[in-house]
Amino acid sequence: MPRLRAVALIAFMLVARVSAADVSGVWALTVTAEWTTVPELVCTFSQDDEALTGTCRSAGSPADGGVDVTNGRVEGDRVQCQWSVVTPDGQTWTYALMGTLDAGETTMDGTVRISSPLSDGDGRFTARKRPVRVGSVILSLEPSSRVEPVLPDEAAQAGVSGNVVLEIDIDQHGDVSVRDVLRGHPLLHEAARRAVMQWKDEPVELDGIGVVPVIAVVTVSFNPDGVDAPGTGEH
Repeated sequence: MPRLRAVALIAFMLVARVSAADVSGVWALTVTAEWTTVPELVCTFSQDDEALTGTCRSAGSPADGGVDVTNGRVEGDRVQCQWSVVTPDGQTWTYALMGTLDAGETTMDGTVRISSPLSDGDGRFTARKRPVRVGSVILSLEPSSRVEPVLPDEAAQAGVSGNVVLEIDIDQHGDVSVRDVLRGHPLLHEAARRAVMQWKDEPVELDGIGVVPVIAVVTVSFNPDGVDAPGTGEH
C-alpha cells in the first residue's frame, strides 16, 4: 500500500509540473541591459495549450505593428519565446526571453538574451499584464451575481434618481472593481460603487487573444425600473 501511495504522489507531481499557466493577453515589458538600451515593449500573446504565439512592438509604435513571436512555449509557470527586429540600417537584433510567471498570472520576470551583428549579451526583463480597454461590454451576469443598487435615503429625500456611469476593471477571474465614476449625481456615486463591486462575471475572452483583464464602461440606473443591463454603458 505505501508503494501505491508513492506512485500516486509521483503522478500528481508530474501533472502539476506540466500544467501550463495562461499567458494570453497584452503585456508591457521593460528590458534592462548594461550594454544597450531597449525601448519599452508591448507584447500581445495568444496561448493554445503550451504553444505561445503573438507579436511584440515598441510602446510608441502603432498597435497594428510589431513583429511575430516565434519559438513560444509555456511549461508550468515558465515562459519562453523570441522575436527579431530589423533596424533601419538592416541589422537584425534577436531577443530570446525566458521568464517565470507569478501565481496570479499578471506579472513575470526573467532573462533576455540579446543577439546582434556586433555583440551578444544578457539582460533582465519585467512584465505586467495590461487590461484591454473595450469601452462598453455586455456582461453575462447571473442573477445571483448581480447586486441591485440601493437608493440612498438622502437621494430619495432630495428626489434624486437617474443613471451613474462608471469605468470598471474586470480581471481574468471575472471579478469587478471600480476605476472611476464618470457621470451621475454625486448622491448616487457611492451606492453605485457598492453595487458594482459585488458583481461577478465570467472572464472576458477576446478573439485572437483569449481571456484578458479589461477596462469597460457600465451604467447603473437608480430609476424605478432598477438596474440597466451592464452593457448599455457610454463612452
